[in-house]
Amino acid sequence: MNFRNKAFILTVIIILFLFFKVGFQCGNVRIGKQKDLDVKQKFKIENSNFYTQYYNKNSLLVINLWATWCKPCLAEIPMLNEVKASYNTDSITFLSLSIDDDSVKLNKYLQTKAFTFEDVTMQNLSYRTAILNLLNNEPLDKHILTHTVPKTYFIKNKTVKAIVEGSIEKSELIEIIEKFK
Repeated sequence: MNFRNKAFILTVIIILFLFFKVGFQCGNVRIGKQKDLDVKQKFKIENSNFYTQYYNKNSLLVINLWATWCKPCLAEIPMLNEVKASYNTDSITFLSLSIDDDSVKLNKYLQTKAFTFEDVTMQNLSYRTAILNLLNNEPLDKHILTHTVPKTYFIKNKTVKAIVEGSIEKSELIEIIEKFK
């Protein structure tokens, strides 16, 4: 094999490596990981869907922070659905919020309808950082760089009443709901 063929093969390998490492999309064809959910953030959340439809209400909010790549997050979804079904009432609202950064992967998972409750990620994408800061009692414009998932928040009357970091057990979930509903 001559130098020209070796150089061509090496160039192709480098290009493929970069496509898979950085990601590439042309129309509907996608190669590698995409970070297309990192959008310009808004920090005044009063106009967000999350604030107007959920946070601003008096019902108990149970918000599950999750990600498609988090195995414990995915493992607890059936239990969350089961508990949500047992509290089929207007006084408790279950929501999920993803920290994923790849829209294709997130949307593909959401289309499986694994959650029987609403995921508010896409309609609140430009407010996601502010929402996470609000939930963690931080200034809304603070730039969070790391997140722990799964994490479950319990909010009532615009106040975070409890936070469970890591997977939540069914008995613990029910106990906290009963305490604050």
